[in-house]
Amino acid sequence: GYNQTVKASYDVTIPKEAGLFLPYEKPVLTADVTYEAFNTAATVHAVPADAVAVLPPFALSLDPSATVLNTLKPDQPLPVKVTVRNYTPGAAEA
Repeated sequence: GYNQTVKASYDVTIPKEAGLFLPYEKPVLTADVTYEAFNTAATVHAVPADAVAVLPPFALSLDPSATVLNTLKPDQPLPVKVTVRNYTPGAAEA
C-alpha cells in the first residue's frame, strides 16, 4: 500500500566451518531485493550498514596495547593486563 513499510526477519545458522570475520574483505551477507511498484519491477543489491561477522569463541585484549622493552634490563617485569571476551553463549572457560 501507499507509504507501507515491509520488513522480513530470518533465522540464520552459521556453519561450524565458517571463516572468521575479515574486516577488509567483501561482506559475507548481502541480498538482492526485487520489488514492483506502478507496474515496474526493480532489483536492489542490499548490503547491511553494519558488519555481520563470525567471531572467534574468545578474544584477548592487552593493556597496555604496546610497550617498550628495556634491553639493558631484560629481566625487569612488564605488567600486562589481559582481558578475555567470551563470544559464546553462556559461561565458558578460556
